[in-house]
Amino acid sequence: LVDDDEFMKISIPGFAEQPINDIDTGPNCAAIVGGDSDQIALFDGDNWVVYGPSDDSFPISDLLCTAIDHSGIIWVGTPEDGLWRLDTDAGSSISTQLSIVTDRKKYSGGEMRVSIDLTQEGKSKTADFYLAAELPSGDLLFYPGFVSKMTPFLTEVEIPADTHIEDYELLNLTLPFLSPGTYHWHVACMNAGTTEFGSNIASCEWQFE
Repeated sequence: LVDDDEFMKISIPGFAEQPINDIDTGPNCAAIVGGDSDQIALFDGDNWVVYGPSDDSFPISDLLCTAIDHSGIIWVGTPEDGLWRLDTDAGSSISTQLSIVTDRKKYSGGEMRVSIDLTQEGKSKTADFYLAAELPSGDLLFYPGFVSKMTPFLTEVEIPADTHIEDYELLNLTLPFLSPGTYHWHVACMNAGTTEFGSNIASCEWQFE
């Protein structure tokens, strides 16, 4: 670890002094595979958790490499026992759950109100929010400006820990004339300044007549 241009040795409680086979990092997390003890150390942004052969719930031996994918899932490779996925929250970046609704299901013009519910599980984070309208053709147009380029409409939003917000108004707009058909809104947040999803993609359907 480099701190103020100086290297610092990291000591992980319970993780044996040994050669390191592999290391990978994700949003607020890291995974380290030990070369001698068949241990893996997972960092959740605050604490280290060590798994190894002494754990009955950890059936993997002879660890070779590790990777953390874009959604924070931790994968471990072995030379003879294939690929394993670790079901742990240590690497999870999907801590925000969203839902989105419109005030009506059918429109022929006039006003439209779009709102969301948000639940933040665990610690606080900073996120960018993306909102897109899906046309009957399947094309996506991102708000604001309704452009095809993926563009956030809210940036660096501070989401407090263990938060639940209901009926938060995203948009209140006057609909222009639209081609009749089925439309959708899609909303998601990403960890601020990245393209790593920090939430589910929430959707709702509405009709223009």
